[in-house]
Amino acid sequence: YYLKAWHIFVPRQQARLFLAEFDGHLLAGIFVALVAKQAIYLYGASSNEYRNLMPNYLLQWEAIRWAKSQGALQYDFWGIPETDREEEAMAGVYRFKRGWGGEIVRFVGCYERAYHPLAMRVAKRFFKA
Repeated sequence: YYLKAWHIFVPRQQARLFLAEFDGHLLAGIFVALVAKQAIYLYGASSNEYRNLMPNYLLQWEAIRWAKSQGALQYDFWGIPETDREEEAMAGVYRFKRGWGGEIVRFVGCYERAYHPLAMRVAKRFFKA
């Protein structure tokens, strides 16, 4: 799945992988794609190691700078939870994304594209809850 996104966007120079390292340790990474005049934060991951250095802020800032240099007019953090209530599992994600001061724009929702429909059906049947 991730490799498919990589192979779609990167050869066209429509995406970039940003990595944060400290003292030889990989701390975080984000994958940002450009579609028309919009940059979209598609994927991200971070380690709990050296979390106090807040590498995600630096990565997002560098991604925004890169997007602007590529002509992007918008930067989409791609989704936030409904609220920042402490009982919400994603309350920290909400605060992080809202902390950038952007506007919340609601869309219809996300859609999943199955590149191998038969494999998707088998997987759904196998992993049925």
